[in-house]
Amino acid sequence: DIWMDIFGSGGPYAQLLSSRRIATVEGKGKCRTLFVHAGLPESVVPKLYGTVDALNEAGGAMLKYHAAPRGAKPDAPSKDAKRIITGNDGPLWIRSWAMDRAARVCPAIETVVEESQVRRAVVGHTVQEEVTEKCHGHLTLLDVGMSDAYNPGGKPTVWECEDGQVRIVTPSGRKNFGSRHDDEL
Repeated sequence: DIWMDIFGSGGPYAQLLSSRRIATVEGKGKCRTLFVHAGLPESVVPKLYGTVDALNEAGGAMLKYHAAPRGAKPDAPSKDAKRIITGNDGPLWIRSWAMDRAARVCPAIETVVEESQVRRAVVGHTVQEEVTEKCHGHLTLLDVGMSDAYNPGGKPTVWECEDGQVRIVTPSGRKNFGSRHDDEL
């Protein structure tokens, strides 16, 4: 099948994805932000890997293993590394950050934000009607279905932060976003 040809062992997308990071911390000061596809359970960082860099290294090893052509595979990664990519509670698939009640997920999100030494986390993966904040601004849900698969014509949306001010940019313009105060965190 075509999906296995492009995402399977040796496939072009498997190789492309193997060079990508699972999570990244970008920005400085009040704009320092953790970006991750779906979420970052506290069981992964800091408890399991300790840092975002260590998570990326483990995830990269897992992706490289799957990207290698059959017969040329490196040593198999650990079960923990496999969970990063394939686990329903891993950073690529978890939906609890977006879908669970704040009382349930905010303590974990706040732990990840604090341990990662960032102001907030920004995630996608779970489509929202509009960009949404959760957990007193520690989490921004950015996936608004910009693909035609979710919204005819798409809904392009960009998140930006400059001098501590977060803005959402859409084809209709740029607007300030966020409810956090400078003294938080």
